[in-house]
Amino acid sequence: RISDRVLEMCPPLALDEYREVGLNIRHYSNLRHQQLTIFMALNGAVMALLWGRTQPMAPLGAIALNVLGLLTTLLFWVMQHRTYDHWDHFLRCAEEIEESLVFKQYSTRPKSKFLRARNAIRIIYLTMGTFWLIMLVLQVSHPQNC
Repeated sequence: RISDRVLEMCPPLALDEYREVGLNIRHYSNLRHQQLTIFMALNGAVMALLWGRTQPMAPLGAIALNVLGLLTTLLFWVMQHRTYDHWDHFLRCAEEIEESLVFKQYSTRPKSKFLRARNAIRIIYLTMGTFWLIMLVLQVSHPQNC
């Protein structure tokens, strides 16, 4: 809760905008994790269809599922990237508003160049994309062995 002293010092519209920007940051942060969860579930489903069967799958079906896994990875990577763009935008907005309100919640947060959640998630997508590409190449070149 914002104190009366802060309300006296800060224009109410700036405080409302600051609250709204904070909600947007939270939304896009949650969306990143929701997208990753759905991505992993979809990949698990495709893998179960490919390798969780007692009967061998027709080569064309296996190729289609490998393509589906690769396309899913690419599409979710793009969605994740766009989510980061929005998150970055609202973070910059919050930092700008903080200058006028003399707040420091976002502008003084710990920052890291490499050890970031976004880089860890990129590694997940890169790994899954590489996996599906290798599986697709193997399926096309040796359909009877996959």
